Amino acid sequence: KEQDVVLALFYGQSNAGGSQTSGLNFSSLANVYGLDRTNNRNFNNTVTWSNFSSNNFSLGQDYNNTYAPANTFAKAWQDHINSGNALNLPDLYIIYIPWGGQGIDDTENSGNNRWYPGRPENNLESLFHLAKTKQAAAIANLSATGKNIRHLGLNWNQWETEAGSLEQNDIGAKQNYISFFSELLSNMGKNKIPIKVYRPRSDNYDATSTNMIKQVFEDLVNGYENIEYIDAAESPYWTGVAPNYGIFSDKVHYNAATQSWFATHLMSQIESGSYGIDYVPIDNTLTTGTTPP
Repeated sequence: KEQDVVLALFYGQSNAGGSQTSGLNFSSLANVYGLDRTNNRNFNNTVTWSNFSSNNFSLGQDYNNTYAPANTFAKAWQDHINSGNALNLPDLYIIYIPWGGQGIDDTENSGNNRWYPGRPENNLESLFHLAKTKQAAAIANLSATGKNIRHLGLNWNQWETEAGSLEQNDIGAKQNYISFFSELLSNMGKNKIPIKVYRPRSDNYDATSTNMIKQVFEDLVNGYENIEYIDAAESPYWTGVAPNYGIFSDKVHYNAATQSWFATHLMSQIESGSYGIDYVPIDNTLTTGTTPP
């Protein structure tokens, strides 16, 4: 619809930033907007939207010109519009916050995990608080334009740091993620925001801890109707052959082809005139479909 705009969040650690990929260069997409680092990496309750580019649009670690999912999806969205816009896509707005090697738990990095909600609220490397500040500002800004905000949802590309924390158990880790997502999205409206978690496929970490995180994500996907997987094993590049399985460049980081496939997959889930869910003002978003154990 003409009055619609779409808001998408791309958060996580190094794979969210497209680490170990390079060469995706584009600037000033006509129908995709983001928060450039220069004007928006702050705790001001305002946002300054700019035409999205592959350079200088990360509010976390400074990844540039990589095949990060935020970049590949932004380009896929614009390419579709430029090719006739059969899906009737409106303008897309992106908040992009990756940082390599950072998780949500307080047991690693001496409590300094940058996604850990307990970090100081006014620290620019406290990504949880930065994200919440910019989400609220983005909602206020877009609402003021009179547009109908549609939430495409949260792409959460992070689990590896949790697999390195042997102090956790599956119950503790599960509760961490439930609380984290609920608190992170508490200012995003009444409707349940879609959450897409990237399914763990690397076997580079401790097997016991990796299996713990796999089970945690499995329980979240099965227990919450608004949480689903993005799984690189569904891509045409998956071979099933260790150590890179056709999808990694170094056993951990997705290669450029797989990062591009994530955008293709996200676009394939969009039907003509249907993209995301309506923003409805209220204070709670994450609601269980069933109660996880």
